[in-house]
Amino acid sequence: MKYSHKSEAGLSHILLFVLIIVVAGLVGLVGYRVMNKSSEDQQASNATPSSVSEVGPITSKAELESAEAEVDSADIDSELNPAELDEDINDLL
Repeated sequence: MKYSHKSEAGLSHILLFVLIIVVAGLVGLVGYRVMNKSSEDQQASNATPSSVSEVGPITSKAELESAEAEVDSADIDSELNPAELDEDINDLL
């Protein structure tokens, strides 16, 4: 006695359709997350740190000396560790 596969004749088309819907949904989800991540990164890069204040152009020698003293007093290298920097450079080589 032969087994008839007539009940499974349209199943492959339905499974293919479901697979296409699932793949399209995953691609859409990934695209949505990438788009949101890039807009968050752009907003973060446009934000200025609270410690930075914008000033107008320097028009006098007194303003120049004041700005120079402010820049000189800034401690920009306080977190720099030369040993870690050397290790990182050696790792790259």
